[in-house]
Amino acid sequence: MALTLTFLLRFRLLLDLSGGQRAFFSRRGIYPWLACGLGALAILTQGAIWPQETLDAPLGGANVLKLIQHMLTVAAFTLLVWNAIDLSAPRPPIPSKVVFRWLLTVAMQAALVMSFVMIENPGRTDYYFVENNQGRQDVWLFAAIYMIEMLLISILLLVAIRGHRARPYRWFRIGCSLVIAACLAELFDLCSSHIPALAPMIGIGRALFDPLFYPGALAIIATVAYFTTTRWRRRHHLRKYYGELVLICEAHRLSPLTRPTTVEGPDLAELATVVRDAHVGQAVAYTPAEIAKLNKAEEYLEREFGDLLELGAVRVTVVNAMAAS
Repeated sequence: MALTLTFLLRFRLLLDLSGGQRAFFSRRGIYPWLACGLGALAILTQGAIWPQETLDAPLGGANVLKLIQHMLTVAAFTLLVWNAIDLSAPRPPIPSKVVFRWLLTVAMQAALVMSFVMIENPGRTDYYFVENNQGRQDVWLFAAIYMIEMLLISILLLVAIRGHRARPYRWFRIGCSLVIAACLAELFDLCSSHIPALAPMIGIGRALFDPLFYPGALAIIATVAYFTTTRWRRRHHLRKYYGELVLICEAHRLSPLTRPTTVEGPDLAELATVVRDAHVGQAVAYTPAEIAKLNKAEEYLEREFGDLLELGAVRVTVVNAMAAS
């Protein structure tokens, strides 16, 4: 799990650095940055650099590192899911949803801590602590809560994208379905160690976990990467075309209706309408290069936003009518 998060770490580092400080502090920027940091720490707890015994020793050498590993993984995956939901949403979440997210995240972390504290005599540091002790009820509860939390946040993502029919969302659904199936398989394996009738099936669920979970997690990350690059590319084009039209306005002493700090589709459509109306009304005469830039901006709006140019024309009409009155 921690290794799959590394893909997100490196990919988002490059994209957010390219977007500057605004990308880092934005709602869609802070989640993956936090997920990257937590995912990197989760990798370290697996002994990627220092042995687990060395890391666990200052904590008492009683498998506390396993608790930290689970907490970091759940937190990183949760932030990844929040980011995926935000990337697929047309507008920012309302404050109550943001509060719910953080309360849920804190509650999941608290559940992991409480279930680990309930373990009697966790023993010395063991890389396979859960696998070697899942027959114990206290260790079983700790492992089950971890899997249930991973299952819950995967279901939340699946529910959040249920109304989307665009092709990229298929990969979200495939990824979520695989992760959910993997968590159910692991939970089945945990139950097999405590239900006599299922005892002959011990190990089947664990054997299915990796082939299901990791492709599912990669599908989710790949879809997040797709939406991220799409938004980055769109932001770049909006700034580019808006800047070109502003230069045309300045050259011909036209006044944009607004000066947005962050350019969105409606802002570009509004400015394109102002520039086009001045040309159609023969108020100004543009050079061939300026007309070409205006045409490219309108073609981009038509291709990426559909009927947004018509809405821009309506906004301009309304603003002009209000100014005239």
